[in-house]
Amino acid sequence: FEDEGRAFHDGSDTRWTAENRPATVNWALNYYNSSRVMTRSGNLVIETMREDAAWIEHDEDGNEFPFTRNYQSGMLTSWNKFCFTSGMVEISFQFPGRPDKGGLWPAFWMLGNLAR
Repeated sequence: FEDEGRAFHDGSDTRWTAENRPATVNWALNYYNSSRVMTRSGNLVIETMREDAAWIEHDEDGNEFPFTRNYQSGMLTSWNKFCFTSGMVEISFQFPGRPDKGGLWPAFWMLGNLAR
């Protein structure tokens, strides 16, 4: 993540992809927006903003269902791009906010390609 201003839109990076889709677990209030993921000062930065994201989905009959999420954040995946069979991955990260205040559920997950 050393390159300044690196973007992770689909197809722009050989190892990572930032998602563009609603979060779908635990009644999440956020929409994953790839423009919220970037590099700055040698670090990966994932921003969370209180900003509406609206979209329309369709059922099998073509009926429209409008959706809105009030927060946007980012999610970075390496599905079928960054695979290894041995070695070590070392990370260091800082979660936002205070540990005694609720409201955010930041996480770092490592899953193998078959764990999806």
